[in-house]
Amino acid sequence: MFDVLSGASMNSQLYGVLVHIELLYHLRVEMYKQHAHDLDHRILPGEVCRMVAEHEGDESGDASGPS
Repeated sequence: MFDVLSGASMNSQLYGVLVHIELLYHLRVEMYKQHAHDLDHRILPGEVCRMVAEHEGDESGDASGPS
């Protein structure tokens, strides 16, 4: 009878550990999703320079393309 109780206790502990691991996994996945979303919406320095150059070109009325 002691073995049955001991086995049940081990199963309960193992289940608790597995649930904890699953929760940590889902938390990590959500963190990666948020990080990827943030990276998708960031503006890189090169893009800022390009946008400023395009804006200055629009203001000067220079509609000529690259030659």
